[in-house]
Amino acid sequence: MENPAPSFAAMEVKPISNSPSRTRVMCIDDSADMTEMLVTLIRNETSLENVGTLDSADGVVDEVRRSGAQVLVIDLTMPGVPPLEAIRDVCREVPSCQVIAFSGYDDLATQQAAMSAGAVELVSKRGEPGDVIAAIHRVVGRKPTL
Repeated sequence: MENPAPSFAAMEVKPISNSPSRTRVMCIDDSADMTEMLVTLIRNETSLENVGTLDSADGVVDEVRRSGAQVLVIDLTMPGVPPLEAIRDVCREVPSCQVIAFSGYDDLATQQAAMSAGAVELVSKRGEPGDVIAAIHRVVGRKPTL
């Protein structure tokens, strides 16, 4: 019998903090329309703060450090540095930042690749716009166990 594929829901997590301050969110997507939508959704949430956007994953570790982002929402298909590589780099270099993969692809292979890279959630672009906000709220109070 085959072992079931790992899932995001099965990840062990522990709280990042119980701080009442706003969660700092950075968004990376090569689509200006998608980025604008994400920023608008974040700005409409009083508990969230947009701390920057990028149109590629180039330089993402430095930008996450500079902005103090606690959550990174990143598209999985963009030119430049491969997004899965960028996720690995952020998770290794800035482990306090939780990564949410945001993709038009939500098949099992894509989910596994995102999870293996270090993403704590994968949100499908084919879902509702509010799905990414719900995912941010889910990861705000948790961090993968080390």
